Amino acid sequence: MTTHNWWSPSAAQRNIACHASVQLNQKRTQSSKYADQGSVCHIACDSTDKNGSHGVVFTEDWQEQAVKDALQQREELIARCGFVNYQQNNETKVDLGAYGFADVFGTADIIIYDHDSKTLMVMDYKFGAGVAVSPNENPQLMTYAVGALSTYQHTEKVVLVVIQPRLYNEALTWDTTPGSLVEWRDDTLLPAIKASREPNAEFNPGEAQCRWCEAANKGCPAQLQQLKSLLPEQGETMSETVSNQDLAEFLKKIPAYEQAIKQVKATAHSRMMEGQTVDGFKLVRASKNRIWDDPIKADNLLKRKKFKMDERYSMKLISPSQAEKALAAKGAMTPRLITTLKNYIRKPVGDPVVAPASDKREEFTPINPIDELPPASISVEDLL
Repeated sequence: MTTHNWWSPSAAQRNIACHASVQLNQKRTQSSKYADQGSVCHIACDSTDKNGSHGVVFTEDWQEQAVKDALQQREELIARCGFVNYQQNNETKVDLGAYGFADVFGTADIIIYDHDSKTLMVMDYKFGAGVAVSPNENPQLMTYAVGALSTYQHTEKVVLVVIQPRLYNEALTWDTTPGSLVEWRDDTLLPAIKASREPNAEFNPGEAQCRWCEAANKGCPAQLQQLKSLLPEQGETMSETVSNQDLAEFLKKIPAYEQAIKQVKATAHSRMMEGQTVDGFKLVRASKNRIWDDPIKADNLLKRKKFKMDERYSMKLISPSQAEKALAAKGAMTPRLITTLKNYIRKPVGDPVVAPASDKREEFTPINPIDELPPASISVEDLL
């Protein structure tokens, strides 16, 4: 009999932050196209290790190269670590049965144990290019490592690894110790799992934990309640008499306002797409800019009207961020190139904006506009 996995390590960040989200997402069945694309790459990596990538059908142009880069980064990391007498396990089921939770398990992409250095290495492939993933204190990888420690009991060093070839040209690592993992297990992981089982598990809506929560787009009661608590009382408006202390409290709530409003809109859209009715609202087609029905014919028309090439077409150089991402995807981002790129990049001075006092940026001090005026070059007498 297969045990149902009700607390997935892949959602550890969300599960730890918001205990009630675990129960809300039990019936999650949706899969995004990005997850499906990543699954193809994971299968290809495992298949290549076993018998070559024969039979793997790539669904996107970038996938084959990304798989090659991922495997190369893995081998380069193993070589840098000096592993020789090591054991490698692919697609390994890891559970927390040793701590009383056999129904909490997941599949680690790669687990390596080096017998000489007593090092446990837990690797995870990430094939997305939109969100950078760090191994530093990564809850998913830490959960896998906690489970693996029950098997590799002589471990003296733990290395968590993220391989994200479409963003980085080498594997990212974070070192920790079994003692630190045990402390995190007892103080954070196991209490969160226990709390998630409670019938009245607590909600804790927030940007990070709600981002990948399917329930957040289906009408999470905590988010709706949060929006109600944030809305001002009827008739309450911002005025000149509001104190700076009250203004500070309003500013603190802005991120929660934005997140709650975003989720209310997503909930309404989801339900209305299913055919439900929301009184006073309807679905409409979004407005879009006009486009040429046949660009080639339109171009020929403009040419006949004596439009030059630079009058018919507009071209803009890609941004530094876009260039760095594209170079990284091609595997061309070397330290030397990074240094060279810096010589071509300038960061404009930004306009003053309001930010929390904890923001790491240097504080901006306004200057009286009168103090900014240049010294007078003409005397009053000259004007008389």
